[in-house]
Amino acid sequence: MAAKRKYRWEQWFAEPRTVLLRGVDYECSQSTMVAAIRNRASERGLRVRVVDNGDSIMVEVRGERAGLAINSDPTGDAVGLADLPHA
Repeated sequence: MAAKRKYRWEQWFAEPRTVLLRGVDYECSQSTMVAAIRNRASERGLRVRVVDNGDSIMVEVRGERAGLAINSDPTGDAVGLADLPHA
């Protein structure tokens, strides 16, 4: 029997921007979830911007996935983590 997946990574990373709510989308601490998001994104070859809002986490996906560019920059230019403002 296949193990039940705890988080909906594919669904969350398919969107350019997702807001996750503590108690709804995850139960762990903010810092643990932020680290998990970064680790799972890295495993998938994605770059993410993660903003910890206290009781929610906003995830912006940037990079390439399955040959399709995922980039919320309207110019279409590639954006790396070093290019993003830090909260």
